This record gives sequence, structure tokens and C-alpha cells, in this order.
Amino acid sequence: METLRDDVEVIVPETIAGYRLGDRLRDRLGIGDAQSLYRLDVDLEIREAGVAVTQEGEVTRFTLEGVAAYRLILRSDGTVVASGETDSFTGYSTTDSTVATENARANAEARLARILADQILTRLQAGLA
Repeated sequence: METLRDDVEVIVPETIAGYRLGDRLRDRLGIGDAQSLYRLDVDLEIREAGVAVTQEGEVTRFTLEGVAAYRLILRSDGTVVASGETDSFTGYSTTDSTVATENARANAEARLARILADQILTRLQAGLA
């Protein structure tokens, strides 16, 4: 990743999950800006699905499924240097407390963003080696 260090502007969706994904990417790639040699565009989609249901019909476990499509673009001429799509999932359980359930969901989303960012970084490193 040293070839990209501090020379990539990371563009992610303006969502909490997008922020977390971008934060992880910038942590590993360094801080780039509009003058950087490269731009990394990432589209992020997260879907939630109930996977465990009680006999009464209450969902007690959810899965967050995430897909991140990325493109590393050379700014000078717009050439796509690397691109791809990565996916993963995490899960969380519900509780009787709304606050605890929301906290569990936020933690699951943070884990998912980190996993997807790490997968993007691994693929970029392999593709540019």
C-alpha cells in the first residue's frame, strides 16, 4: 500500500456506514485530497434481514449484508486502475431494550464497514503488486 500512501482521495457515501468505511480506508491509505494522484470511489449498499423468528413472530436476530463496489481512478486521464466488488455480512441480536438493540445494530454495521474496507484494501494491494 506504500505506492498509494497519502496519494488517494477516498470518496464514499455520506452515511454513517460510509463514514466508517472511509475512515478505515483513510487510516490505511493515508489522507488524500482533490490534488491526489488517484481517486477511490466506493458505492456501499447494506441490507438488513431477519434470520431468527420466535413462535410469536418476533425477530430476535438480524443479518446485515453489505456490498461495496470500488473503482481506483488515475486522475490525470480518468483511467480505471483497479475495480471490483466485495461483500460480507454481520449479525446482531435484539433485546427487550430498544437502546441496546440499536447499539448492537450500530456495532454490527461498524464491523461490516471495517470488513468491507479491509477486503477492498487487500484486493487493491494484490492488484497493484
